[in-house]
Amino acid sequence: MALSDWNSVIDGATVAEFIDHGFAVVDTDYSLVHVSTPFAEMLEHQAEEMRSRPLSEFLDSGEQVVREDPSFWTETSHRRLELTFRTGSGSRLRASVTEGAIVKDAKLVGSFLIVKPLRESESVTDMKAIEAALRNERDRALLYLETAGVMLIALDREGQVTLVNRKGYEVLGYKQEEMIGTDWFTLVPEDSRAAAHANFLRLMSGELEHIEYVERPVVTKSGEERLIAWYTNVLRSADGSIMGVVTSGDDITEIKKAQESLKASEARYRAIVEQSLVGLCILTPGEYVKFLFANSTVGELVGYSPQELVNLSFEEVANIIHDDDRSRMIQYMQSCFVGEIEGQPISIRLISRGGTEIWVELASTRVQFEGDVALLTVVLNITKRVVADQALRQERQAFHTIAQAAISAIDTTDLGQRIIRGLMDSLGFEMGALRLYDEKDDTLVASSRIGEYWAETPGSIRCDEENEKERINVYVARKREPVFAPNVEECEVCQRYGSRLDEIGVKGIIIWPIVSESGKLLAVMSLATKEAKDTLIETRGFFHTVSELLTTVIERLKAEEALRLSDRRYWELLTYIGKGVTVSNLDERITFVNKVFADMLGYEPEELVGMSIVDILPPAEIERVFEKIEERKLGRTESYIVSMLRKDGTERIVRVSAVPSWHEQGHVEGSIAFMTDITDQTRAENEVRRLNEELSELVEERTAELAAANKELEAFAYAVSHDLRAPLRSVDGFSQALLEDHKEHLDDTALNYLQRIRRAATRMGHLIDDILNLSKVARSELDRAEISLTAMAKDVVDELRTAEPDRVIEIDIADNLRARCDRRLIHIALQNLIGNSWKFTSHREESKIEFGSTEIDGETVFYIRDNGIGFDQAYAERLFKPFQRLHRADEFEGTGVGLATVHRIIDRHGGRIWAEGEESKGSTFYFTLQA
Repeated sequence: MALSDWNSVIDGATVAEFIDHGFAVVDTDYSLVHVSTPFAEMLEHQAEEMRSRPLSEFLDSGEQVVREDPSFWTETSHRRLELTFRTGSGSRLRASVTEGAIVKDAKLVGSFLIVKPLRESESVTDMKAIEAALRNERDRALLYLETAGVMLIALDREGQVTLVNRKGYEVLGYKQEEMIGTDWFTLVPEDSRAAAHANFLRLMSGELEHIEYVERPVVTKSGEERLIAWYTNVLRSADGSIMGVVTSGDDITEIKKAQESLKASEARYRAIVEQSLVGLCILTPGEYVKFLFANSTVGELVGYSPQELVNLSFEEVANIIHDDDRSRMIQYMQSCFVGEIEGQPISIRLISRGGTEIWVELASTRVQFEGDVALLTVVLNITKRVVADQALRQERQAFHTIAQAAISAIDTTDLGQRIIRGLMDSLGFEMGALRLYDEKDDTLVASSRIGEYWAETPGSIRCDEENEKERINVYVARKREPVFAPNVEECEVCQRYGSRLDEIGVKGIIIWPIVSESGKLLAVMSLATKEAKDTLIETRGFFHTVSELLTTVIERLKAEEALRLSDRRYWELLTYIGKGVTVSNLDERITFVNKVFADMLGYEPEELVGMSIVDILPPAEIERVFEKIEERKLGRTESYIVSMLRKDGTERIVRVSAVPSWHEQGHVEGSIAFMTDITDQTRAENEVRRLNEELSELVEERTAELAAANKELEAFAYAVSHDLRAPLRSVDGFSQALLEDHKEHLDDTALNYLQRIRRAATRMGHLIDDILNLSKVARSELDRAEISLTAMAKDVVDELRTAEPDRVIEIDIADNLRARCDRRLIHIALQNLIGNSWKFTSHREESKIEFGSTEIDGETVFYIRDNGIGFDQAYAERLFKPFQRLHRADEFEGTGVGLATVHRIIDRHGGRIWAEGEESKGSTFYFTLQA
């Protein structure tokens, strides 16, 4: 690029201020257009007083400058003169003057003067050296621009390119000579051209002096679009007129592509986190726990949305944790925070929003979240597992009771008492009864009754149609169908007997017919509780098994033939019960095994009979098992987990529930053991534990990306809020059209409906605005500065008075209220707080608002006090939550977002805000701002 191409973009006036020589610009009549400070000081004048005056006024008498023949300026661009100047003090100054032409569109428009005082000994040779040095400095500056790492492009007033540096034509793919004189806007894509040209016209009109940053694409010579970040400034001549613009551009195409790729990656990760079946949350450590983040799985678990969880107070989070587990949970989190048990799981109970008790397993590890240490916690819902374990223990205890009763009962009364008492103790029932069916008299006869109410019921109840209407056990006897209602309010059959069940105080009931294989009714078993027990839903199969057991036992006790039959069924039960069963003698020799246990160890049943327990135990387990056997010989029941050897030498993990086998004379003669193969379950639990550890590591690695995903979610919420405006405008617009165009076809009710629709649409619009403002407050960066809150509050009051000029109200704003804060955000906060006081004092004849400060515990606290309608202090915490209103909309307008916005602003400033009030006696809002 020729150096002359840079003449129009070098700011000579600025350069002149940094050189030691005098510098001036004159027009064609040698009137001074610009004077540098060094030149003015040289002549002992002020630069401002010299401008617009003829140069001759500052020359010594007899000195003059004559314009050469114009042809001279087309052949050369400068000349040297020697002139004598008269200074402000009257002294003479002899100086060497270099005059250079200023040419535009091949026409001379003026010249610049470089003035250097001459010493007596100074020669023309020295002047030439100085001029050469100046040219070198100019060439160096031009070289810096030429090699700049960004695009530099200048446009004249018509938008034609007057210069472009090397980076510019490298990015655009043109040669330098191809671009000079080109209409710049032909290089802008058509869909962006109008906006680019509009901005250019605003610069040319002087409306804008510069455009600091705008992203706009250009089209290269090859047709490729490149996205450029432009910074544009108006280019002015020496007299201040606009000559064009100079703009610098940075190619951000690849950066944008990388950002889009990152956004896609973040979106995928966010989807993984949100759609994970595993609960993930980030909690504050310490005694006061809060949610910093939660995915939807955690929210669904406790009945809150993720955002609601994040907004919960310390007290509200504490209420989610079961009272009996709260201190243990806090201790666990504190231990994780200091690294004592980091990553180890803990099982606790949570209370859902609906009051449901939920068992969860937590595993926490320390992470950095938004600059602070927090605990990343994996939450697994183990309620079903815990309930299943509890049910298994209860069933094991109940089976033991039933087995003991079946073996030891001497008659049906003794049998019923043992079984009912055992089921009540193991499953938590308060009442129970076993009624045998007398087929001859068609009656239910009480065999065993336990409980304050059922003990007083008739001993014999006829199974007729009349009694069926009043007694649910008669219904079960006649229908031969069980009623399984852990919660009677959810049972259709129980609703028929609601009054009687209410009289007894029953909330959960299980009634089962005991029916023989031939279909003959033997008895009806009833169990009831005064509290609903939804956990009993998992025990339906258990009660079915109990019913079958009772069938066998009852028939055995009814007759000798039934006794032999019950013995056979007992062994059949042990064989096909679904669990492994062994019977052994005092020498621990196996006398009986069922098929399930034989298959468990890979034997045939007959192979195991006669073997010693030692033969199926690994050496490491023998001593421990024999300790259990010795306890059983003393009549104690044992339950433990042990490894057993299969026939092929592999091991299986087995849960053993063993009871002593009693001789009829009352001494222990052996053991009966129920075996459950839990190998797969144990391996699955170990695998889950391993996966949890891997998941913890993965979540820790992705925490930073999760924070970025949160910002993306905020942007998404912002876009969705904007999209709500279009349907609102349609609702409002069409409602107005109906009112204006079809009013005569509508009755008063329809017109009222339309007006209410419009008012609701307007309020929704205000609500969207408030939501957007709240979102902006959360996203905007703080720009702290020392601010006069006094002046700002007075501005807010002036705005309110302008809106309601007839309002009479006393305003007291203290002087010298100052704080270091973000001007824009604090202005929004004061608008909301003072505006609320203005609104809620509107019903007072003598309204007063006061804004001042006080000192509490050494901290400056600002307050806004009014004598308005006030509020109930019990609801003070609700004031700062979004959409929470303490007054009806028809009393005072508003969306309930203003104080939430204020709370967010004060919180972002590191401060606190709280309110005190009393109904009909006004309110005071206090806030602090961190310095």
